[in-house]
Amino acid sequence: MTSFSEILLVLVIAAVVALIVLGYLWRNERLRAGLLEAELEEERTKRSKPRVGALTPLLTALQTATRVRSEGLGPVLRDSFEDLAGWAEEAEPESPPRPKTAR
Repeated sequence: MTSFSEILLVLVIAAVVALIVLGYLWRNERLRAGLLEAELEEERTKRSKPRVGALTPLLTALQTATRVRSEGLGPVLRDSFEDLAGWAEEAEPESPPRPKTAR
């Protein structure tokens, strides 16, 4: 027959092993939680930055409306056409002259 002290020893060993396993599992979960918190913080900072690409058309429209109000429609349109003509010249700086076709 097993003595009371042997049963107690087995129970103490089982409790120590259980505590070690629980400590290991707790430590792993804390590390995982830290990684998830860092990932969440990164996502929050990424989403809190204003998306310039999405706001560009709106900002351009507001700037144009402000210019029309302060300068008038004629000067704004003239400047726009001049800008477009300048961009067209920059896009094809060395294009040869087109031959005239007879009609």
